[in-house]
Amino acid sequence: DDVRILVFPDATSGVPEPVAVAARPVLSQATPNPFRGGTRLLATFARPTVFAAAVYGVDGRLVRHLADGIAAAGDRDLYWDGLTDDGRPAASGTYFIQVAAGDDAVTQRVVRVR
Repeated sequence: DDVRILVFPDATSGVPEPVAVAARPVLSQATPNPFRGGTRLLATFARPTVFAAAVYGVDGRLVRHLADGIAAAGDRDLYWDGLTDDGRPAASGTYFIQVAAGDDAVTQRVVRVR
């Protein structure tokens, strides 16, 4: 795993202690998966970061833009309603939800059934 070491002062002594913080976002399992109407997952960011979240088909084409902007450290709720960017229902099949933050990206496979 890509881990960066941050240094924080110890609460009692004030002496800096190294703390490992994962550099890349972490994705929870999408639920439900497989899904009909929509699926939800959490992206967890270790620190504030610029991010983008999108859904891609198995052929790599962009299906749906979910979110982008600056995420605070902590959890960010992501939801895909099963629609494409033009508002049509996506076909049944396998899709990939990707969250990119800085130079890192993580992907979660989801299956849509209709």
